[in-house]
Amino acid sequence: VYAFTQGLDPEAFARAWQHAVDRHAVLRTGFLWDVAPEPLQAVFRQAQVPVEHLDWRNMANDDVRQETLRAYLSADRLRGFTLDRPPLMRLALIQRTEHSWWTVWSLHHAILDGSCQALLIQEVMTTYESLRHGQMSASKPASSYRGYIRWLLQQDVSAAEKFWREYLRGVDEPTRLPERVTHYKSDRELYDERRLDFSTETLRALEQLARSQRVSLNTVIQGTWALLLARYGDSGDVVFGVTVSGRPAELTDGNEALGVFINTLPLRVRMTPTDRVGEWLRTLQAVNVELRHHEATPLVQIQGWSDIPRGTSLFDSVLVFQNYLLDRAVQEYGHACGIEAIDVEGWTNYPLTITVVPDERLTVIFSYDRRRVSDEMVEQIVRHWTALMDGMITMPDTRLAELSVLSEQERQHLLVDWNDSRRSFPTDRCLHELFEAQACRTPESIALSGEGVGLTYRELDTKANQLAHCLRKQGVGHDVRVGICLERSTNLLVSILGVLKAGGTYVPLDPTYPTERLAYMLNDSRVNVVLTQGPLVVADGKAEWRTIDLLDWERIGRESPEKPRVLCSIEQLAYIIYTSGSTGRPKGVMVRHAGAVNFLLAMQEALQLSARDVMAATTSISFDIALLELFLPMMVGGRTIVMNRDVVTD
Repeated sequence: VYAFTQGLDPEAFARAWQHAVDRHAVLRTGFLWDVAPEPLQAVFRQAQVPVEHLDWRNMANDDVRQETLRAYLSADRLRGFTLDRPPLMRLALIQRTEHSWWTVWSLHHAILDGSCQALLIQEVMTTYESLRHGQMSASKPASSYRGYIRWLLQQDVSAAEKFWREYLRGVDEPTRLPERVTHYKSDRELYDERRLDFSTETLRALEQLARSQRVSLNTVIQGTWALLLARYGDSGDVVFGVTVSGRPAELTDGNEALGVFINTLPLRVRMTPTDRVGEWLRTLQAVNVELRHHEATPLVQIQGWSDIPRGTSLFDSVLVFQNYLLDRAVQEYGHACGIEAIDVEGWTNYPLTITVVPDERLTVIFSYDRRRVSDEMVEQIVRHWTALMDGMITMPDTRLAELSVLSEQERQHLLVDWNDSRRSFPTDRCLHELFEAQACRTPESIALSGEGVGLTYRELDTKANQLAHCLRKQGVGHDVRVGICLERSTNLLVSILGVLKAGGTYVPLDPTYPTERLAYMLNDSRVNVVLTQGPLVVADGKAEWRTIDLLDWERIGRESPEKPRVLCSIEQLAYIIYTSGSTGRPKGVMVRHAGAVNFLLAMQEALQLSARDVMAATTSISFDIALLELFLPMMVGGRTIVMNRDVVTD
């Protein structure tokens, strides 16, 4: 989109564009699918440039015009082109006021690459100025794109195939961007851009880094993007797309011909955390030099020679280092005609295209498909890429592992703000005392149920007290370990509360575990007493523990229903729970009352359970989450339903 602030001769401007189409065969090119076994690029004798004339002078103000322009551009992007009907371009001439205009030039990338677009703009503006002043003269014949096609067909395909197969050996999946959109909001634009302008000082610092390491600025930019992709994918081997100019030096008039010379190639970058920045960048530059010998190979052929499955793109991102400036094509006419570029957009079929433009400052344009990359992800990429560039500038001799992607704000969030999990919680109550406090508040509410049995808070507290007195008579007190080998039932919570009320430490034992594993846990934890329902089946002739069978409740129920007078400290052990043993033997983890209480209060803060809530206890007693299922409802007057094994596995 270009703005003409000192007037526009729409007839002369349209004629200038038509003159360019008549002069250059590539601008009259279409693509045919149905006349040969493979697609053909056909040059038509004539092609008329579509020109749309719009008059927006009567709109209320310039804000309305700007909004209308944005809507027009969005609709224009969706129009596309019919590839067998050239020219694959169109113009819109929009009169804003009596003396100011916008011109919109839309084209398909299949006929012109970026550098050729700049050449064409220069030619059109020269022709336009000549037509305006009545000085139009005959033009010399245009350089032909046909010569480049001939040169391309003469390249050694077998050598290219050998190179690319070896180059991409072992790459069997593309390097993905870290987040893929799962739910795209259809009321938003399909594509968007994020522009990042680095200061002149940053550009000079990057140029100095490149000179000091004897590499190009392009290599430094490629290196920072490769390193960011590696961090996102936790990989030392990444692939992304890069563009090469593609104009062979041996072509006569090759620099004046218009067409698509640019090519996109996969750049494979390998790294290790111990690589030093400078040495690694020089290796990357050597890879780029090697690619130049085979840069004319079409990407579709390279794709076919790789191990990536057909139908899957080689990469998700393309990095374009733009060493030409489309805007400069009109700068020489800017002062005389009042012309300036106000918007230049380009879209590819990749989720993310990054265009880097080094001029007076370094501009980076992130063009992305919102269906595949979120706005938030692009903002994260901007922050992390900036951090990596700053790190390379300030520490050019460091190892790659020492370069951080985190901005100062992210570092503050991760290491300080989000890690500040301190909360005030009762420091004078043990685990079972949380239940006792609730039992005092709601003694007649149902606390626990299972298999047709329901216990109120008072009844549960009473049974736990009776069991605690029984355990005290068996010597259970501070730091005495009591194994609980029970299926899920109401007696499970009675047992846990009874052990804690007696001042002991419980050891959860899933009765479905192999007998050898149970024997190991019993011996390793040095239990004194084991609570069971029925015989304890553990093959261990050296057993030194005593068992209490809860089926003999008639005897236990004779104990006092009052709370035992036992002093409890939050620093005492509440329970010892064993790991799965997947890396060797199971290991006992000792959990204090303070830790268990802190965990439950934190979960209550997150879940906000109330007295109306009911929680199903489905987890094995030997899993830590069982503590939450059994105790969390008990803290707020809720109810726990203990589900037996058959119900859970059904």
